[in-house]
Amino acid sequence: MKNKWGTGSTTASTQPVKVTDGVKQVSCGLQTTAIVKQDGTLWMCGRNDLGQIDDTRTVHNTYIKIADGVSQAILHWGCIDIEKSDGTTETRTWDENADSQRQPSPVSIDDVADMSYGWQNAIALKNDGSVWWWDADNPLSEAIAGRNPQQLEGISLLNNELTLEKNAKTVIAHRPMPLLADYEQLKWHSNNEAIATVSDRGVVSTHSDGMATITVTINDAWGRDYHAECKVVVGEAQAISDAARDAWQLRVAARNHQLVVSGVPQGQAITVYTASGACIWQGTMRGNQTLIPIDQSGIYIVRATRQVRKVTIAF
Repeated sequence: MKNKWGTGSTTASTQPVKVTDGVKQVSCGLQTTAIVKQDGTLWMCGRNDLGQIDDTRTVHNTYIKIADGVSQAILHWGCIDIEKSDGTTETRTWDENADSQRQPSPVSIDDVADMSYGWQNAIALKNDGSVWWWDADNPLSEAIAGRNPQQLEGISLLNNELTLEKNAKTVIAHRPMPLLADYEQLKWHSNNEAIATVSDRGVVSTHSDGMATITVTINDAWGRDYHAECKVVVGEAQAISDAARDAWQLRVAARNHQLVVSGVPQGQAITVYTASGACIWQGTMRGNQTLIPIDQSGIYIVRATRQVRKVTIAF
């Protein structure tokens, strides 16, 4: 096996393995990896049969230094673009026809925020939050999250409260729980369209000062509905938001190898993060207490709607 992550091992790993420190940017190609360190040096490892890394044409199982004074390096299938610290860009090609052979034909798509090409496929993120894909054999199609046949447990919003200016637009980021759960349909609703409206893609448009509640509803094949809400405060209506603070109080305690969550209404979404911000658990409140298993000591952040608690667990 060609090692393209630079550990020196040729054995695959199903768990993350630390490779190096001091890295500010990384790019992956076809079994070749490039990293740019904080000191501006470019390092590469992996496949080298076409001269992707150097003229030796041999596989590099560990990172070797390629250049100095680099701000960014982007690997493509047939070349690497190196942006230098002095503002110049250098392109090194090892297969002049690789990109044209492996990338799908360009398509007509508007309002794109970001786009990436792969091996005979491409994906685009539009400004309304939707994701679109196409490949050599299929036309432009919208990618819909949540099509793995798992049991749906709820829906989570990235923000449960937003403060916006009048005549503003934003996307309410959402995801089913678990992330790949199957669902039938998803609908959006605003309880006060004079203040804010919402499109069927979760794009909120504000119109006047005040507060509106945006509700998203998701349901499964058995007709069970799950809801999540985001309070949108527009203009000088912060006092309204403060007055509408939830009456219930999130409580979290550490017990043995568990977090004990209580005080939260039935069905409310609960999310647990590590101190570094990594999400390690998502679910909904069931009964008077929800027990969340924790496998190592540390500081954890528990969130339910706008309420957040920090707890330390040691064992």
